[in-house]
Amino acid sequence: MLTIIADAMLTATRRERWSAPDHWKTGRPARGQNQHDREAAYWRRRLQRETGLW
Repeated sequence: MLTIIADAMLTATRRERWSAPDHWKTGRPARGQNQHDREAAYWRRRLQRETGLW
């Protein structure tokens, strides 16, 4: 609990922008708009198939 408060105080008093921790930066790679469009189309087709609209 004390470390959470200490981290909050440190980030609140910084003059430059807050840098994200390394474990936030090294996650999965950023996805482009094309990937989002493909996933949206997939879920749209799946919902239409399940509701009988397709």
